[in-house]
Amino acid sequence: QVHQPLELATLVRIRVGLFMRVAVLGSGFAGLSAAEKALEKYEDVVLYSSSKKEVSKPENGYGELLESLSKTPVSRTGEGVLRKTEELKWLGDEMSKNLKMNDCYVIDRSIVQANWIEKLEDEGLLTNLEEKIDEEKFDEICTGFDLVIDASGPEPVSEKILDISNNEEYAIESISTRKVESFNDHPMTAVGPFMKKFYWINTRSKDRATVGAVSNNLPNLDDAKTLLEKKLNNHEVEIKRENLSYGKIPFLGYRDFKKSAQNHINAEVRLVGDAAGLNNGITGFGLQRACESGKAAAELSSNEKYVEWLKSSYRIAKLYDHTVGKIARVLGWSTFAKYMEVTGANITYPASTDPRTPKEALKAVKDIATASK
Repeated sequence: QVHQPLELATLVRIRVGLFMRVAVLGSGFAGLSAAEKALEKYEDVVLYSSSKKEVSKPENGYGELLESLSKTPVSRTGEGVLRKTEELKWLGDEMSKNLKMNDCYVIDRSIVQANWIEKLEDEGLLTNLEEKIDEEKFDEICTGFDLVIDASGPEPVSEKILDISNNEEYAIESISTRKVESFNDHPMTAVGPFMKKFYWINTRSKDRATVGAVSNNLPNLDDAKTLLEKKLNNHEVEIKRENLSYGKIPFLGYRDFKKSAQNHINAEVRLVGDAAGLNNGITGFGLQRACESGKAAAELSSNEKYVEWLKSSYRIAKLYDHTVGKIARVLGWSTFAKYMEVTGANITYPASTDPRTPKEALKAVKDIATASK
């Protein structure tokens, strides 16, 4: 059934932008952005989520630093947006200064997403947040809907069904959890060196924080957990190993964009956010990209246009990721911190890590390469 031509009636509705039914799989930032945009255009939009935890209480501690908030549908005054953060503190000995941050906010993701869903339901969104989506259910959805937007994470529902391959070279890994204890240094958003990437402490309040680490790869999960325990103990933060959740973070290059938009039964299927492998390979962050891809997938009138949008939107970012980002992955954050300490290089997040135009990329390289001392 995969790759078969769509029925004429469905094809006509698609080409003139008159989808009658839209299904969104996944209730994270990508899925909710897609659902919000779909509600503006289409008559019937249904949100599915294969996990209630995705809506209510995410178990891991990742994804609670929202970069470029002004470029997302999230309001800076909305419930769950906890504080603006203008500095990223460096916890290692390699560098004495902190990194500048612009338009970055610490959020309680569970609150933001729950309120977002409630708002969309008031605007007419239908939800089915408890039914597990297996291959049979996916086929049923693709039979009854014209457009299916898969925002179900790094291992999306449609991956095996549509035979979507990936390149593991372009994925990093994480372990993280939420922590409840007294944090005297609140507010603090901080990172330190960890296996060529970084570990972090991100306080949400005086007694709550998210902690964790990302690495290019974690060949031995137990060893990684032990190392993270030692790193956090240096800051008097204790964690329980069994509470650490593992996650994969696919970034640009993980998926072939052409595979991120396919026909299946009666529907056009489009992958967004983590499902399409759109994260930043330097930082591992991707909430802004999740929002913009979800919006584009719901707004554009054909799979072909969505693929072209992916290519044009991330062409420079992908090139930057596979050059500057690769250097960072090989040398490690610790080496970069030493370099910045010696040279006084001026780096601002996210501008220095996520350029989208040639001009932005050149400025980012110049900022990294130019010494201010």
